[in-house]
Parts: sequence; structure tokens; C-alpha cells
Amino acid sequence: MLRRALTRVTGPGIAATVLAAAVVLAGPAGAGRADDAPLVVTVPRLPAGGVEIDLVAASAQMAVLRRWDVSRWELVGGSGGQLGPVLQGEAADVYPAPTMVGTRFHRVVGDDLVVTDLAGGQTVRHPLEQRRFLGATEAGWLTWSQDDGGVLLHDASGGTRTVLAAPVFAPDVHVGGRWLLATRASGSGTPSDPLVVDLLLVDVVRGTSETLASGDDLGAAAGVSADVVTWVSGSVVDWWGNQTGTPVVNVRRTAGGPVETFPMPTALRDLVAFDGGVAYVVGPDQRLVVRPSSGRPVDTGLSGVSGLTGAGPGLRAVVSGATSKAGVWAVTATGGAARVARVAPTTKGWGAVDLNAGDLFAAAADPATGTQSYRMHLGGTPGAVVVGRAQRVRAAAGVAGRSGGRSLVARPTSYWRSGYSVFADRGQAGDVVAVPGDYPGASLSGPYAWSAAGVTRADGQRIGGSRAWPDEQVGPLVGHLALNSTWRQPGEVRVRDLRTPDAPPQRVWLDCPVTHPYCATGVVLTGDHLVWARGDDLVVRDMRTRTRRVLPGVRASGLLGDAGTVVWTQDGDDPQSLTYYALDLTDPAAAPVRLASTRRSIFGSSAAALEDGVLAWIDGAGDLRVLRLPFTPRGPRLLGALGDTFSPDGDGQDDAWRPELDLTRPVARVRVSVRRGPDLVRVLEGTAPDGSVRDVRWDGLDARGMPAADGEYTWTLDDLGDGTGAARPVPDVDGAGPAAGTVTLARSVLPTTVRVPVTSAAVSTSAGIPVRWGPASPSAQDGIVRYDVRARTVRGLGTPPAEFGPPTVWLSGTTDRSAVYGAAPGDVVQFSARGIGADGVAGTWSPWTGSGASLDDRALSGAYDAWTRVASDDAYLGTLTVTRKAGATLTTQATTSRVTVVGERCPACGRLTVQVDGVTVATVDTYAPKVVPRAMLLDRRVANWPHTVSLVAAPAAGRPEVRVDAVGFVTR
Repeated sequence: MLRRALTRVTGPGIAATVLAAAVVLAGPAGAGRADDAPLVVTVPRLPAGGVEIDLVAASAQMAVLRRWDVSRWELVGGSGGQLGPVLQGEAADVYPAPTMVGTRFHRVVGDDLVVTDLAGGQTVRHPLEQRRFLGATEAGWLTWSQDDGGVLLHDASGGTRTVLAAPVFAPDVHVGGRWLLATRASGSGTPSDPLVVDLLLVDVVRGTSETLASGDDLGAAAGVSADVVTWVSGSVVDWWGNQTGTPVVNVRRTAGGPVETFPMPTALRDLVAFDGGVAYVVGPDQRLVVRPSSGRPVDTGLSGVSGLTGAGPGLRAVVSGATSKAGVWAVTATGGAARVARVAPTTKGWGAVDLNAGDLFAAAADPATGTQSYRMHLGGTPGAVVVGRAQRVRAAAGVAGRSGGRSLVARPTSYWRSGYSVFADRGQAGDVVAVPGDYPGASLSGPYAWSAAGVTRADGQRIGGSRAWPDEQVGPLVGHLALNSTWRQPGEVRVRDLRTPDAPPQRVWLDCPVTHPYCATGVVLTGDHLVWARGDDLVVRDMRTRTRRVLPGVRASGLLGDAGTVVWTQDGDDPQSLTYYALDLTDPAAAPVRLASTRRSIFGSSAAALEDGVLAWIDGAGDLRVLRLPFTPRGPRLLGALGDTFSPDGDGQDDAWRPELDLTRPVARVRVSVRRGPDLVRVLEGTAPDGSVRDVRWDGLDARGMPAADGEYTWTLDDLGDGTGAARPVPDVDGAGPAAGTVTLARSVLPTTVRVPVTSAAVSTSAGIPVRWGPASPSAQDGIVRYDVRARTVRGLGTPPAEFGPPTVWLSGTTDRSAVYGAAPGDVVQFSARGIGADGVAGTWSPWTGSGASLDDRALSGAYDAWTRVASDDAYLGTLTVTRKAGATLTTQATTSRVTVVGERCPACGRLTVQVDGVTVATVDTYAPKVVPRAMLLDRRVANWPHTVSLVAAPAAGRPEVRVDAVGFVTR
């Protein structure tokens, strides 16, 4: 086999601007021996910018550090105030977290607890016997059993005894000195047997315990040392993430005595107890504050603190980042800090990888600046790959998925803990279409996005999900194909075509050795093949011929699918390594090809991506590696198409067909052929530089320039390449036929339009919604003699997505052009109209247009002593809510895609700040030289999702008043 040396081009300035350029020549297809594996490009790391470390455990003499940038842990210790290396190992070996007791180091290795006496140099292994290690005390180490929920104390001689009976919440256990701090629940949670949660302090030496606190207002933050115990109480966080009550920090001596309380600091991150008091990390700069047992809190001056633990009378803290203070610090009870070990910054390792439309995306974590995303272009001839410079991608850290020109942009929110995503096309979010579900669990393939809530199209259409397919769980997408698992038939998967979601799916039984709910784990759909791991075998099913092939002895994991290709990992000879293999699915007789070996990541597997014959992954050392598979490159396929109707009637709405076509790879030029039956009507050309066609336009004229007849047309898609070769039909994503679709040309008859206010309070003192309608174009003015107007309510405001009530004809055959729709405050209604000609023929219904009956100011929540209700004949529903107090707040909650605020402007009026989910979206100056009632103060679009809206008064000098009249919502 012809080989070529790996060449890395490193021009001037490599330390400042990363250059990762290399050429790799792949081996021939079918090569299976290790010495014939393709060469691999290793993309250099980014320049040094900081260090990311955790303080895993510490005592007065020792500290255990975990360095994420090199995936290693290091035990440091020494005398004279300076710490030096003692032991090192893989980062995965310090989970669960070890414990230091003096010079004894306790850590879990495999199924054993390994105890090393660093003073005497002795190491002893103790079998855990399916129990979980919780930590070590002066009297021995503690374990917890998932079976019975009890805590046992083990001493050095092998004896055991129960120190706390079940049921104990293992994640909420803290150990310090001879003390165990844990939460335990009793009761079934029924009205007759309510659930009671107790916070217990256990003396593991004496075997006694006491209840420190009880109730449902106990926070997760807590800690204990030999002399001090601390915990948070006083607030309850409900399922929605809303917090009620005022949290406080409680501090007490472990031996007993009074409990001191103080308000919990804002943005508290870490809370630990040490023998001299408590300490905590707060704020976005991760600042360390010490609060002695007697005295005021002291700011230590340390920021960027990423780890904190008590160590006898003081503390140990680690500082991450690129600052000169990075390292391990010893902190006293009075706030004095001295660095006892330096940690040198290193180059940034890669932590995530994605491939899209000829570009390689990777994320690098830097403690100084956070996670940053970079893009590198892939080039080279077939069989080779060239990786270009790493360029930082703006705001790419919030991208949940990419497919051609489309992306899903994460929108975390305080209202829903997990957040959601919205569609963006070529970087522009446009009209916000929310993808509900658990961010970052959303994925994207063409115009389809999948999340835990089902499938959402880029035009807002919802498909499937628990309502349409109640016994199925929607899984990953390949274009318009969805791979679903079932609850009722474990071990069965179904492949659905999202273009015809009501059609029966293709069912596949996986024949797993043991039937259980997770039988479908390790299944990948490539479009025309379904591949899954079945015990020691790899099974390939051709979805077109419905035949299957079994490859015995292939223990595959981490399956990745591409058109005509599947890639997986197998355990290597070294327990810390993995080997990548690939299979050419287009050749029924092809054998697996060994690609390359890699180190396991700290979590046991490697982040990887596969697209267009290129494999990229992050190895255990944090390096980014890239190779091109030794198979013939696959051509583009159609993932999906949007846009199936238009009306070229000159009314300014949908006058041209502008399809959105998404392909699996970039194409220089494409051709769209439009036909009516067998007759070719029009030929259109466009481009797809990123795999997304957005510049095809049909104006409704045929090839002669004459208007084409109304009706349904078909279209097909060809790849013209660079224009020098023959056109090649683009296949559908499943390879079963050519990319094709339909478009309907329907010129509107007597087009109409509807106009409504955004919110009723801006135009009326009543809740009724004024509606106006009329001809949409001058040409329809004389043809319309009567109108039908219909309405539908928007329901489901408490749970997204919103649902619409059935359309109801509100006015039939009216000659009027306006009317007031009777609505109650808070109602959201959409309207549509159509014109009727003198011959009695009705035109098409206009698009739905929405409005809302505003919520009155009396429906808003606020402190009774900060706001005053004032009667006013000019106000909406007759009242205003007024304040002169800075910071006075009114709040409400609703599911909405638009927020409006109506108030009164006046010479004495100051500013009003509007917050959505705790984030300020606008500060409005409500001043006017004379009183202006029912003024629109804010009109802001938001994602269609539950929101908390807050109005905060901010009076200005000489202008102390803020006057609120109404808040309005409109849901898509």
C-alpha cells in the first residue's frame, strides 16, 4: 500500500493562531490488517490559556487534585507549607471522590476500596461487595447499599456495624472528622402517611445521632467538619424550578450549642464547614468568602475558585484559570490565603466534536473564558483530508445541533430547568420556532428537530410524539426518517417516514438475547440500513430489501451511521484503549476495516462524529483526531424539503415558490425541474454551498413566460456539480428513489386580509378585541360584496406547545368591515376572513392573525405596600397600578410568544424595567410632556414557551411615578 508521511504545516505565529494542517492518505477499501490502517490527522491543541482543576479531597497535610486538561489526578503533600507530587493516576480513578484522613488516602479502584497510608507506605485493598463508598472518618470508612439504603461503618480490622438505618439519600451524605451528615426520609407521601425528611448528624464513634432539622425546605448545600456543621433551609424549589421562601445558612458546633443563621448569599456555589467556621464560593467570578464561627464574613481576595474543602482549622482551595493565582491555596479562618502549590497552565484540550457540511466543529474548555467552539474547514482530494485553521465560532457554545445551513440554538431558561432550542438558518433565528424538550438532548437533521417531546419542523409543525404515537419513544432522525423504540414491545424498533406520519411504520425486531426495555441501545439508522449490536454480533438490515446480515464476534459499541457506512468501537488489548472499525454497507460481502486505536476518555468512551466519509473523535488525552474512511465518497442525498404551496396573485403574500431543500453535503450547483404530469414546465437553478438550497425561486410562469395553470406540480432535484460534467439525480435520504416532491400553485380568489391590535388595552378601555378586515389587494376591491369572519381560541397556555380550538364562524355574510370580538381578560384569539363575490363564490381564507385581550393591572402580583390602585376612566378596565418606590415589582406568568406592556405616560413618570425569566429585556422611559393614557410601553417577541414577566419600577430624578395599566400575551 502506498503510504505518505504525515505532514503538519506550522507557519509563523502557531502559538497565537492555531494551525492544524495535515494530509492523510487512506488505505484501500477492504484493508483489514492493523498495519494497513489509514493514517490519522491529530489536530494540535489550542495555545495555553489556563488550567482546569478540581479539589477532590484534602486534609491538613495532603490534597488530591483532578486536572481535566490532561485527564489526570495528582495527590500532593509535603511539609513547610509547600505541596509536592506524591501519587498520580487516570482521572477516572477518583470517582467516586476519595477521602483524606490525616495521611491515609482512600479511593475506589474497580470493585475495591484502596487505602494507602502515605506515612508508612502501606496499601490495603478492601472489597466493597456491591456497596457504595461514602467517605472515611477517624473511626473507619462508610459505605451505602442501594438495596437497603443503610450506612455501614467499616474499621481497619474488618468489623462492620450499622451507623444509620435506611432509607438514606446517598448523594446528600457528608463526612468530616468523626461525623456523618445525611438526609433520611420516612413516610410514603400519601395524605395519611406524609413524607417527612430529616437532616441527621451522626457520631460514628459513639453510635449516637440527632435530628438537626426536618421538613421539605432543606437545601442540598451542607457540610460537616470535626467541629462545625452547616446546612441550608428555608426555601422550597418546585418541579418548575420556582423558589419560594427565603433561604438561610445554619451553622452550629457539632458537639451542640446554639444555631447561628444568616441569609444565604446570592449565587452561592459551594458551602463547606471547617473547624473554624464556614466558607462559600459566590458570584460569577467564583469568589471565596470565609465566615469565622465568631465574626463577620471576610473576602479572601481569591476568585476563580473551582474546588473547596475543609482541612482542620483552615481550608484548602484551588484556583483555576489563566491568572497568576492558579494553584492550591491554604486559607485560614480569618481569611488569610497562601499558595502552597502552583499548577502550570497547559494547552486547551478538546471536549466535543461535530461534523457538518465540510466543516469540523470542536469545543475547547478554558477556565478563563469558558467553553469556546471552533470551526475548521475540511478539504483535500478524495482519500485525503486537510484540516484548516481553527477559527472561533461566535455564540457556538449554544448550538445544540447542525445540519447544513440549519442549526439549533440553545435557549436555557430559568423557568424550565433544562431549557429548549430554536431553529436558526445560516445564523439567523428569524421567526422563533421553539423545540421543546430537555436541552441539550435535541438533535437536528435537515428541517426536522428531535427532542424528548417529539419532532418539530423548521416551519413550526409538530409531528408524532406521545399524542400521535403513545406507545413509542421518538429517537434519532436521518432526514425525514425517524427511528422509534416502543414501550409495549421491548426489543422492537419502528422506522417512520415523517412526511406521512399517519402511515404504518416499518417494524424491526432486534432479536436481543434478553428482552428488556433497553434492548434498543446501540441501534443506528443510516437511511437505507439499520445496524445494531446484538450480544457479540453486529446485525445489518437492508431497509429496502428487508434482508439482514449477521457479523459474528463483533462486540460493537458507540455506533455511528453515515450514508452507506457504519463505524463503531471495540475494546482494545489495553484496557485503557479503544479501536475504531468501519463497514461499507453498500457491499454485502465487505469485511470490517480496522481504522485506528485511541485512548479512552475519562468517562469511558470518546466523543465522536461521522459525516460524508470523515470520522472525527476526541481521544482520552483530549486530542482531536480526524481521518477519511477508505471507501468511495458518497454523493449528496436529500434530507428534507419545506414549501409546498404558493399563490402568484400579486397580493404580496406567497407570490413565489421558494423551497428550502436540505442535503447531506455541499453542492456547487443544483437544478430543480418542475413538471405537470409528463410535461416539463420550468427549470430552475440554485446553489447549496453548505448543503442547504435557499436561492431557488419560481414565479408561477412556465418556460415561455406565460402563467402556469393552478394545480399540483412535481419537482425533481439534480446535482450539477461544478457545471463541467453531466447532471446526476440526487437520491432521497433512504436511497430508494430520486429526491422529489410536490408543489401546489393556487392563485387566491378575492384575497382578504385581517388586522387586529397586538393587545386590546392599547386601543380600548374594554377587554373586547377590535377586528378589521377587507380586500388584500386593489384588484379584489370591486369583486367582494360580503365577508365571512371566523375565530379560534388559543388553548393550553399552561403547557407548551399551545393548542388551538376549532375554527368557528363568528360573522357570516357580513357587509361590515370591522367589529369588536367579545373576549375576557387573558383570552388569546386568532382571526381569519374570506371574501364572497357577487356570484356567491367564496375566496380562500386569509392566514390566521392573533391578538390578546390584555390582563388588567389588578391581575399582576406585587407587594401590597409598594403599589397603589388608582381609578381612571381613561385606563383599561378603569384602573391603574402606581408606585413611587424604586425596585417595586409586579409579576405574572404565561406561555406566550409575545409580551406587551401598556401603561400611562406623564410629566412625572420615570422608568420601567421589564424582565423575562429574570433577564432584563428593556428599560422604558415613560415620560411625556402631557398625560398619554394606554400607551404601548413594550412590544417584544419571545420564544413560544412558559415565561415569568416582571415589571420593576426605576423612578428618575424629579420623575418618581410609574403607572402600569395592562400586560398582554399572544401565543403562536
